[in-house]
Formats: sequence, C-alpha cells, structure tokens
Amino acid sequence: MAITRASTATVKPYVDEQTVAWLTLQKVTAARHRRVRQIDLANQVREAGSASNVLETMAGGGLWPDEQVTTMREAARRQVARWAKTGIDTINLFQPEYPNQLACAPDAPIVMFTQGLVVPEDQAVAVVGTRNPTQCGVAMAQDAARILAERGLTVVSGLAEGIDTAAHTETLRAGGRTVAILGTGLDVQFPAVNTHLRAMIGQGGGLVASQFMPHQTPVGRNFLARNHTISGYSLAVIVVQAGEYSGTRNLVRKATEQGRPVILSAQVASTSWGADAARQPGVCVVGTHCEVVRAIDKLLAARHRPATVPTQMRLAA
Repeated sequence: MAITRASTATVKPYVDEQTVAWLTLQKVTAARHRRVRQIDLANQVREAGSASNVLETMAGGGLWPDEQVTTMREAARRQVARWAKTGIDTINLFQPEYPNQLACAPDAPIVMFTQGLVVPEDQAVAVVGTRNPTQCGVAMAQDAARILAERGLTVVSGLAEGIDTAAHTETLRAGGRTVAILGTGLDVQFPAVNTHLRAMIGQGGGLVASQFMPHQTPVGRNFLARNHTISGYSLAVIVVQAGEYSGTRNLVRKATEQGRPVILSAQVASTSWGADAARQPGVCVVGTHCEVVRAIDKLLAARHRPATVPTQMRLAA
C-alpha cells in the first residue's frame, strides 16, 4: 500500500486513535492473555501496519467481549488526554511526526511519550558511555558533543550520570539541540540529580522522550530497551568510555545490527567486547581530537540521505 507522508508536520491530533488502540491492546492482553509478550504484540502491530487493525481483528474474532474493548478504549482515550494536560504528549509510529530515523528501526516503539520539541527530520548522533567516567572521558564526551552541535547535529543520550550528563550539558552550552531518551516514565525524575538538566533540555528546544508509560519506575531490562531506542533514533553512535561489563555493549550490538556507524574510543576498543566490535563493518576507533573530528565529518557526507520509512509503517489512524 502506498502511503503519503507529510515531511514537516508538527501539529498532531489531541488524541490519536492509533495511540488509543495500542494502549487498549496492552490493557486487554494484560487482563486476558498474560502469556502474550509485549514484544510479540508490537511485532503484530508493525506487521499489520496499524494498531487499530490488530485491535479490531482480535475483538472481531470474539476473543474479547465488545463491551470490554469499548470500555478499555474509552479509558485509554481519557488517559491520553490527562497526560497531555500534565505536559506529556504521545506520538505513535503511524503519525508523520514520528522521528524518521527511529521509524526505520525494526523494533521502533509503537508509542513514544514526549516532552519538548519533536523534530521528525532530526539528524542526531548518540554520545554515550559509563556513569563513572574519568576526567579524560568527560573531556572526550564534551569534545564530541561540541563538535556535533557546531555542525548542526542533534546530540542524543540517556540522561544518566557521567558521560550522558557531560554530553547533554556541553551541547546546551554550545547552543545545540539535545535529546534525552529515558528508561523510565516521563513523570519519574531519574536520576534525581539531573532534574535541573532535564528542565534545561526542554527549555533549550530539545526533547525528553520515553517508550515507557508514565509512572514506570527504573527497571534494569527497560534500560536495555531504551538503549535500542537511542541507537534507532541516531544516525551513528559514539561510545566515549565504558567498562568490560557495561550495558553499553548492548547498545553497540544493536547499533551494528541496525546498520548504524559506531565510533569507539581507544579505551572502549581495549575491552574484549570493544575489540570484537571494532572488527565489525562500520565501526571505527578514535583516540585523539583530530580523529574524532574526522570520524564525525565522515558522517556528514551521508547526512542528507533521506531515511526510507517502510510504507506499512505509515497509515492513517
């Protein structure tokens, strides 16, 4: 099916029906089909190209009472409206406002919760690493973020302490745009020490986003899923500093699977997993400021190549 996609639309319906349908699917399956995994449900929706179609198919097949589906659907619609009143917006994979680059990822979240400015054509590079960096690691994160901001690229990170904080902060200092993708609900201040930084990101024309429902507290596995989303949102990933058992390993693996270029610092490449990653196509290792600049500038050559969004990922609600 050929689908027309708007290029720069920024105004979305107050409550989008695809968002309502996805939330209803989650509620109904949680109540009646506990063995249905959310990842499998999301795959069904992506394959169908519509959360509404999946919901209608399941409801029409007699799996769920019509009155229950109707009740849960109305409850979901009211909930989205309440979130909007508290400053939490929603955007789904089938809306033209959904970030292009993330939409291309095979496991792109069906719904993202957002605070701040959503830019569909965002050209972003992730800068990530350990929560316990050395001074050298912080300096490299700041250097990378500043270079990216000066070249008009958005800096994406996870708002964690350490490297993430350095990347977000330096981007703002350089007058650039930064996006924080969280592993908790948007109404959860985590880590609390970055509450002010989070507010500054929103005030500075940036974006704070999460694939997790409001009220979701920190859970280890969610940060792995968040890492997938950081990679999916980004044109490339820069890993500044990380240990042998860092969760960043998962992000690098996902980035290479998604075909994203990866830039590793020499320190990261000295770990066993970093050394393995460095042998993969599209992965380069940098150790000096000049090497960082050259690696980033190589990315700019592909900057104007438009992301090709699969047509089944764009349907009207």
